[in-house]
Amino acid sequence: MPTLVRRLARAENIRRLPRRSRCASGGEVWIVLDRAQRLLPYDTDFDQIVGEVARLHGAAGLRLWVVCESPDAVLWTRHGRGPEEGVRGRIPVPPPGTPVLILGDLGLLSPGRGQAEAWVAFCRRLRDGGADPVAWLPLSPRLVSRQAARHARVHCLGGDLHPLRPARCAEAPPLPAVALDSLLTRLACCVRVEPALLRSLRLMHPDTAAEPGLEALVWGHPSAVTAGYRFCEIARTRQAAYRARFAALDAAAQDEILCRMLATHAHRGRSTETVEALIWRAHTGREAPPGEPAERMAAAAAWLARVAASAGAGLGDVAEYARDLLFRQGGDAALCRDNSQALAPLWAISGLDDIPPGLAPRDVADARGRRDGQAEEAYFRLVQQGLALFLVPREHTNPQQSWPEITVTGGFEWSRSDGTLRCWLTPGLSGIELPLGDRPETASFTLVSGQRQYQVGLLQQPSWAIEWGIESRGLYALAPSPLGEPVRLFWQEWDDGFWTGAWPPSARAFRAIATPIGPNIEMGADLEFGLYLEVSLGRAKQRFRWIEPGEFMMGSEKSEVDRFRDESPQHLVQLTDGFWLAETACSQDVWVEVTGRYPSRFRDSPQNPVENVSWDDVQSFLRKVERLLPGVKADLPSEAEWEYACRAGSRTSFGWGDGITSKQANYNATERYADGPTGEWRQQTVPVGSFAPNAWGLFQMHGNVWEWCADGRREYDGATLVNPRGPEGREVYRVVRGGSWNARPGLLRSACRSRRLRGERGSSQGFRFSLQSSGVGRTVLDVVLPALTLEASAGPMAEDTGNLSQSSRVLFSASQQAIVGRGEAQDLAPTGFDASEAGASFVDSQSGAPLPSSVRDSRKPEGAE
Repeated sequence: MPTLVRRLARAENIRRLPRRSRCASGGEVWIVLDRAQRLLPYDTDFDQIVGEVARLHGAAGLRLWVVCESPDAVLWTRHGRGPEEGVRGRIPVPPPGTPVLILGDLGLLSPGRGQAEAWVAFCRRLRDGGADPVAWLPLSPRLVSRQAARHARVHCLGGDLHPLRPARCAEAPPLPAVALDSLLTRLACCVRVEPALLRSLRLMHPDTAAEPGLEALVWGHPSAVTAGYRFCEIARTRQAAYRARFAALDAAAQDEILCRMLATHAHRGRSTETVEALIWRAHTGREAPPGEPAERMAAAAAWLARVAASAGAGLGDVAEYARDLLFRQGGDAALCRDNSQALAPLWAISGLDDIPPGLAPRDVADARGRRDGQAEEAYFRLVQQGLALFLVPREHTNPQQSWPEITVTGGFEWSRSDGTLRCWLTPGLSGIELPLGDRPETASFTLVSGQRQYQVGLLQQPSWAIEWGIESRGLYALAPSPLGEPVRLFWQEWDDGFWTGAWPPSARAFRAIATPIGPNIEMGADLEFGLYLEVSLGRAKQRFRWIEPGEFMMGSEKSEVDRFRDESPQHLVQLTDGFWLAETACSQDVWVEVTGRYPSRFRDSPQNPVENVSWDDVQSFLRKVERLLPGVKADLPSEAEWEYACRAGSRTSFGWGDGITSKQANYNATERYADGPTGEWRQQTVPVGSFAPNAWGLFQMHGNVWEWCADGRREYDGATLVNPRGPEGREVYRVVRGGSWNARPGLLRSACRSRRLRGERGSSQGFRFSLQSSGVGRTVLDVVLPALTLEASAGPMAEDTGNLSQSSRVLFSASQQAIVGRGEAQDLAPTGFDASEAGASFVDSQSGAPLPSSVRDSRKPEGAE
């Protein structure tokens, strides 16, 4: 009729009446509509297509079949304008010639394409029955399989709508993983992703705009997305990863995403856009761009502050909102850290015990204090039973036992150093068990209550300890001594801040301040490297490390770069006795104090290693050392002992790995090792404490100066040996190890061997000496008494916490492990215990600036010409 009226209005001659085009069949048109959840972003598109078909063909001749995921899972059907009818089973085959329009993805976007075969079988069944299946798919031609295109006329809503030719389709087209990851990254800051926002962010960049199927891949992602029937969001377990990627986007992309989020959610009230804006700010580290985004960002921050202030005031269901917010976003440490003062009160009224990461301890304590009211101080003791820890009221414990006392104001925060546990606990009248989680020996724990803070950690028996246990002075460990009789070391507190490294620091960890064990000798232990001796030689001091008995593979593998023939075959060496080895090469300061001579070439620092000393010179030095240390045998390490100490458990070319740089050692870094870099050649020695130590706590086992060994070079034959030594005759060459400041890098390798005449001197030749343990090795006792210690020490709980007083307690039990802790406490003075002040640091690394090194050696690596 509109066409007829237009032609009559133009006074045209009407030779025939205009007709509306109809389908040639004149019968029914079937539409199969897939309502799979992943296809929810296309619901509006599909509904518009169904409406247009009904308009063009007429609703009376339309048969609609609604399925979910598979054509064999029918939800309901409707004929014309009739009611919906529930149907069980699969769609029947229509009469021959019936056109069938399929609106869905033919299972091509389902997880693992698990439904694709069912849809291909359905299309084949339609074709066999004489029907004409036509599929309109919301994806690009790149994602259509050849099988799907062969059994139906496929049109891609993301293409030119022409039917696809099967020959141009892949058998198993790959999914667009890179584009999918890019789109998920754009969704990272969204807390509510509706289909409209998802499409807006997809169309934001050409890399995703060309693939409509990404919307279904996002909505149906099996692990990265939590999706419902109205909106989706990034799964909580993947938030951190995608928000980190979002933070790496360029500023223009971040700003565009913010504007699209704000535009989409402007109608949803303040909560959604507030949280999204604050997440955006937390992960970009900057304010919103000027104009409307900046205004709405400021309004968002103010709104959250008002909600936090109203917490507990009975204004709406704030507690329910807080629980929902923290459940969905509480794992975002950056968001919580950036809005700690506003989110802590919401956490307090939520009733949740687990504390979100990122909330400041002070804000947590203040929020709980406001919620619970003023609480009085209560006194508890930390009690260990087996591997369990309990906080027990003081009056319920035996006052004769030295359980450490903890002061709690109301409740307290309890957390693990690895972040897997952080919660608020309120001890009752009967006490409370402290949760430790899985493998508690791998982490330390922190207890915070008011202005007090404590740190606790499970400590294994040190590997060097002959035994350990508890006596009246507290936790002790029995240590080997160069004087013969084992020494009992007692656990000591510290005052240099909380332990922040990995826990436990090492299998040798213990804390004992150096105490005299004989003339000029003190023994102590630290958490990182364990036992040490501090030996006074006149005004100079030399520190030694205890090298435990053990075994290692001596020599180099055939694949090692720059190896020599005399380093093979590799063979197992067992050392049955431990020994004390100098932490550094002998310094000029130590040499001069013992001998009164100045043989060295490089004298710019007394801490430089002594050089220009022969093997015979060193023997004279050692005899003088023995006179200063009665009862101690001073010696050079054997070649096997030297390599064992150098490797410190490693099997690589160097103690730290298979490469070397001038930041790790002092050598001739103008030459490369393998494919490594070149670097600075310092052309002289550097102080002996330079660079990082190895796992035993020994400095510069590689480079600076060659180090004399006690024995000569033996031939390797591959046999397993126990305490091997090379020839030691008077005319025998002595082995030198480690390389030097003028050596090429290959000569610094752990397995590299060289030798010199015992009377030879040079500016690259030094030594490191050992103290013999008089045959006292580590023994294993049938019964081992473990212990638990807790230490309270000064140090800031947070940036605004003042210095607090110190004290320490020792707690014991008959478990198989020990617990060591420390913390901060005011007025923490347990009765019956004399707390002592501690003045040593955790570990004296003696690390200095990075340096390089080299040596002249006429030998060439194996295989070299």
